[in-house]
Amino acid sequence: LAELREFVGRAETREYKALAAQLRHLMGEIHARSSEWDEAATALTRAAEDMKEILLSLTEEDRRSLVHHPDWRSLIGALLDTLIHLGRRDEAISYLAALGMGTCDVAEPRAAEVETVS
Repeated sequence: LAELREFVGRAETREYKALAAQLRHLMGEIHARSSEWDEAATALTRAAEDMKEILLSLTEEDRRSLVHHPDWRSLIGALLDTLIHLGRRDEAISYLAALGMGTCDVAEPRAAEVETVS
């Protein structure tokens, strides 16, 4: 994780928000699989905030394309699963509209996969 944090710093310095978001998503997945739920929520929330900024800079057509991308849907699914696992349902719901989930389907939940990993 230390190397990923270093890469996130480099991506932010160079203003590669999409790369920083993908790296944070990966960090969040690693934390979730290790049952480090608070750390997972922190990483995934930061990734989602990066993606919100990217969404704001796009045209409507580009925004629709992005929210249907499998990586984007995976990030949102992981964020929602993690927040719900922590009992932060209201926060999870607040991300739906803000991240364009009103315009696409969310991938199948990975909760069963995460619950089996201890």
